[in-house]
Amino acid sequence: WAVTIEDQAVEFVSRADRALADLSNAAEVWEATTRSNTQEMRLHSFDIKLDNAIRKVPGQFEHWDALDPALVQQVSDSGPIHLYWMTSAHPSGVVREAFLDSTEGRVDDHVLPHLANRALDFVPQVRQRAGEMVTTRLAAALAERSGPENHGVLPTTVHIAVTRLLTARTARFHPELVEMSIALAETASLSRPAALKSAQLDRALDSCRQRLASDPDQPTRQAVEALMAYLVSNHRV
Repeated sequence: WAVTIEDQAVEFVSRADRALADLSNAAEVWEATTRSNTQEMRLHSFDIKLDNAIRKVPGQFEHWDALDPALVQQVSDSGPIHLYWMTSAHPSGVVREAFLDSTEGRVDDHVLPHLANRALDFVPQVRQRAGEMVTTRLAAALAERSGPENHGVLPTTVHIAVTRLLTARTARFHPELVEMSIALAETASLSRPAALKSAQLDRALDSCRQRLASDPDQPTRQAVEALMAYLVSNHRV
């Protein structure tokens, strides 16, 4: 019996609800419900499918559903870190904006995978602001890697963000992020997003073709064409 992504999302939201109910002891509450390090790593990388599933969990959790945006900064300051990551995928756009606010003072790149998700958010204000934040962080990463002596494996969080942003959807909203992600990927000689095996690659290319057919915006089209060229030229069966 396989646990679905929806089941996992409900479990995470349930844990978040319990931790928020006793915020002064949230770290202990969260740790007491942790099943494994592997489970917690899902929240560190926070793939877009889990992000979407958490946001769509039906409203039935008192403290999670009514989360005060002002508490996001408190969770950011005191933890637990996994509860903080959870707030980035809250169903309320106001809470997701509060998460963006809370990342302003964070100099590390652990927030990058979560900001990358928000750069693809369905709320324009959240999406635009997050896109600007990701652009700033990736530009800094690219500047650090200028020159062949600085090429090589990307930092894990940068790698996650880059592979997540190499999509036609990103090209629609943030064409500059597609181009920057390709440039970063090339410094690390990334073959392509690891999940893109043959069938997935075909679907990704089909999505790009659909975007080209439906979007007259020139920056978007240029980004999509660059993405297709990158995916095809770097594809390994």
